[in-house]
Amino acid sequence: SVEGGISGISVSDESEGLYRRVKSWVCIKQCGACCFLGTDEPDLDALTDPTERALYQSMISPSGWCKHFDLDARSCTIYDSRPRFCHTEPGVFEDIFGVPSEDFADAAIDSCLEAIDHLYGEESQEFARYQQYVGDRME
Repeated sequence: SVEGGISGISVSDESEGLYRRVKSWVCIKQCGACCFLGTDEPDLDALTDPTERALYQSMISPSGWCKHFDLDARSCTIYDSRPRFCHTEPGVFEDIFGVPSEDFADAAIDSCLEAIDHLYGEESQEFARYQQYVGDRME
């Protein structure tokens, strides 16, 4: 049987007693770890398009947060029209980072866990909430 779920799909073969859970990437609301762009000079080697690079740099506020991130609501104010590089999707990860689409979920999960850990810490509610949805992928 196959069951859908937020954290992936469950596949079981009752005749052999096998069980496997396949994790998939998910964005958790009110996290915003990917919206903290940093106060240091960003490493923009992955953004080869000069227009995208300039747009990214223009979005960094003095605090390091994206200028479109509402800190009180912890949400993006331009979500529906956000730039391509803000989309966490297989095609974007392949184009910008060279991640093949079959590796997207693992790469996106690792990226989120790293960003959440760096910004909020492993003991934070954000880290625990993310692990609740996708499991611990930091090895």
